[in-house]
Amino acid sequence: MSLFSTPAGERFAQSLGRTAAPHQITYDLSVLSLLSAGERSHSIAVLIERAMTLGDTRAVETLGFVGETETLDTLRALSDGTPSPVRSAARRGLVRRVGDSDSVALLQADIAEAPWPISNGRSTALLREHGGASGALIEALANPSFIARLQASKGLIKHFQLKPYKSTYGPLQRWCTLSLCKLPAAYLEGASALQQLFRPLQAGIPLDESALEYRPGSESQRLPGILQSLNTKGQPYDLVDMSKLDGQDAAWLRSQLFLRLSQDQDPRSAEALAELKPVGWDVILQEQLGVDKLNRSPGPLLAVLESLLERLLGVQRMQGVRVGLKKETAGR
Repeated sequence: MSLFSTPAGERFAQSLGRTAAPHQITYDLSVLSLLSAGERSHSIAVLIERAMTLGDTRAVETLGFVGETETLDTLRALSDGTPSPVRSAARRGLVRRVGDSDSVALLQADIAEAPWPISNGRSTALLREHGGASGALIEALANPSFIARLQASKGLIKHFQLKPYKSTYGPLQRWCTLSLCKLPAAYLEGASALQQLFRPLQAGIPLDESALEYRPGSESQRLPGILQSLNTKGQPYDLVDMSKLDGQDAAWLRSQLFLRLSQDQDPRSAEALAELKPVGWDVILQEQLGVDKLNRSPGPLLAVLESLLERLLGVQRMQGVRVGLKKETAGR
């Protein structure tokens, strides 16, 4: 016989047996406040049992929204141990329920240790909502999870009120673009620049506005057309126009090509990087080639990368041989 006797109770019981949609991280919270005292007590007991014995992360996430003392004890017990989805969910629950510096530090450590990209994104989003967690967000800027880095940069820009400085071609947008690339060489460069911006602000040092000022290059009138070509699939890039950019404009283009290579798998970006050769172009192409080979990615990008690197790096090796021969001849 079911211990749920009200429509709200039956609805909650049904949610316990229903497969969750991807966006549903808890069981049906909307009915918990409508349950009778007995039903609520039974519901909490079921959630605790599922969390403790089955490792049910939805149950753990749900306990993070329920205010009973025994649920807090469960979350504390589950927040210990080695990294796991259950530990991550329990530490998020403690931030929601307690929200002190200790719970924030636990969640920050979990983000650094846990290899779950979606879970880390949820944790960083929670820290973004939580006041006083700017230090944790600054560390999350270098997290391997794309979602975590996105949430961290958005949260910090809002917290320090820097949105007016995020111009399309300016330094702040460029650093954010790099941080959203999926290749470590790119996102760690962006993370480092953003951390150098935010750490002094966190320490109370006034913003140096000149560091975020956009200074147009000598050919900045070409930028709208270049941006349009970047955003138009199938349209060839104008490499002549791109090659004329200088200063911050050239740095903006570099970040855009890195992003579109790593996220969009766009062969045009690989070819443009090989032609323009901005700082780090060869490292980025080799990282992307490694990712594609590891994932056995179909499509034209893999073949383009292999061809470009064989041709360009092969030429570099031959030039190195020639230099060595010249030195050897001169020494005779």
